[in-house]
Amino acid sequence: MPSKASQSLEIAPNVSTEATINIVRWSDSQLKFLASFSRGGECPKDDGSYWTKVLRQSPSRVAQRMMGAGLLESASTAAKLDSAFKATEIKVMLRERELVVSGRKADGIARLVAADAAGMEDKVAQISAYVCTETGRALAEDYVNCEAERRRCARARSLEFLCAGKLRQAGAIVAEYEASQVFPRGLGVDWNQRPSPEDIRKLERILGERPAILKNVASDEWEPLQRSARHELILSARAKSRVVRSRAIR
Repeated sequence: MPSKASQSLEIAPNVSTEATINIVRWSDSQLKFLASFSRGGECPKDDGSYWTKVLRQSPSRVAQRMMGAGLLESASTAAKLDSAFKATEIKVMLRERELVVSGRKADGIARLVAADAAGMEDKVAQISAYVCTETGRALAEDYVNCEAERRRCARARSLEFLCAGKLRQAGAIVAEYEASQVFPRGLGVDWNQRPSPEDIRKLERILGERPAILKNVASDEWEPLQRSARHELILSARAKSRVVRSRAIR
């Protein structure tokens, strides 16, 4: 299935035709997975992790497919060390080899690789880590840009409906956007059931009530505050009553 990002390319004119073709070849979850390797990283385990669920196949299999397509390549020994070991662990290895410990983690890793290349390769021999190739990085950036544009459009459209007093339509725009995401906001939130009647009641409450702490706010200042509070609430994954109380007074 073509990615949702590819469906938004008409509103992202900075995306090249070649990138459009490449994006259409991959699903949203696969493109998001690719973007996670922009700076390099260890491949998630094939153990039913959240990536396995959204990719609907093992992460290692997707990574191998992307390597075959020229989008990923095996990370360097230094990159694998950075991904697999904490700074404190790097310092332990430095001390064991009587190397300088001070400085940044990256500096320590460079010293280890320079002083004991074979030993460091053995350390990471079982680690599957990848980094985007130039082509992969360009594709990942195009996907991220497309997603940012989709998010901007969803926020702008929801705000337009809020300003017009169309609360349910505003909530539906946000819910539709979140439901389309690879990793929607809000643990356990079913965006296909939003906005709920409770969501609408909270929005109506903001329309009808002014917190006592804001009673002296001028009318021309109250409306922007009210609009902002409604927008913050509708964008919140957890539409709790405390949002109405606290965010409305900021």
